[in-house]
Amino acid sequence: MRGGEIGEGEGEKGGGGWLHSNFTTFLKLLHQFFTPFSLAPLLSAPLRFGSITGYTGKQLRNIVSVGIGGSYLGPEFLHECLKTEPEGMNSALGYTLRFLSNVDPVDVERTCSELDPEETLVIIVSKTFTTAETMLNARTMRQWLWDFMGNDPDVVRKHVVACASTSATEKVKEFGIDTENRFFQFWDWVGGRYR
Repeated sequence: MRGGEIGEGEGEKGGGGWLHSNFTTFLKLLHQFFTPFSLAPLLSAPLRFGSITGYTGKQLRNIVSVGIGGSYLGPEFLHECLKTEPEGMNSALGYTLRFLSNVDPVDVERTCSELDPEETLVIIVSKTFTTAETMLNARTMRQWLWDFMGNDPDVVRKHVVACASTSATEKVKEFGIDTENRFFQFWDWVGGRYR
């Protein structure tokens, strides 16, 4: 209930007990809970309607999700669940979603094959934004975008999104991602496999 350490090896704090706390604490948590998620429709709906475009003005139609472990499995699980749901199927028409979870150069090549970088949004999913494999793939995808559109910071600001914990904000910013509009944050006490 006090948010003490629960994962000896990970040094993680448990937050579940906070949800059983007093009403004021509950309201604060509710606000914290919905704030990160309020950004999702502000990005997803305009992407679908074409009002958010890439660096060269083209509509973003390809999505590459970069992550490993739970940061890969969680998004892929949601994709698998929703891809046969009628509204999800209709919303996804004309879009391509690929997952990059392996640092093998052949896998990177397969993932990028037949994608137009000018129409590609890269989503980097990493709790700490330090996971070696994820960040190697993130840097590879950033370079792929730069190779086609030039080494302009706006290429990253328009084509790369981050999903990471609030404590990773500086690392996300250092990578070049727009932390005001393209950064989906979650609590530090959410363990990787529970994302």
